[in-house]
Amino acid sequence: MNIHARKRLYVFDLDDTVPGAKDVLSLLEGVKILVTAGDETVQRQKIGLVGIRLGLENIFSEVHIVGKNENKEDIFRSIAKRYGEREYVGGITKGRHIVVVGNRIDSEIYYGNLLGFTTVRLLHGSYAALKPTNSFHIPRYTIRNLRTLLDLPFLK
Repeated sequence: MNIHARKRLYVFDLDDTVPGAKDVLSLLEGVKILVTAGDETVQRQKIGLVGIRLGLENIFSEVHIVGKNENKEDIFRSIAKRYGEREYVGGITKGRHIVVVGNRIDSEIYYGNLLGFTTVRLLHGSYAALKPTNSFHIPRYTIRNLRTLLDLPFLK
């Protein structure tokens, strides 16, 4: 069994590292991974700026940048396998211990649901108005403030 199998794993998108994120992230027990998409040079600059501005330099165990023409599914699958989520039902990973927090229903929420992860949509930014077009776009939880993440039942 993977040594990480019993820890909760949180996967965040760079857009969700909003002011106050450091306080919330530091209270979450488990591994925190940042997954962001776009041009690698631009994303690395953003990560550096956000890390310095919000004090997140030492919060994330891993940082993954998904290329402009790629999607997050492959990296989510890789994370699940590396952290001991190897139970497959009908080809779908049942990621009981993985929580994906994102603001895009067509990306983080979609792939998180597809892989059986717990999904949390943070309603903010330009993607807050997106409406679901299929069942995989519907998160298990929806929050308007990152601090609310700490009140969700799976943390009790």
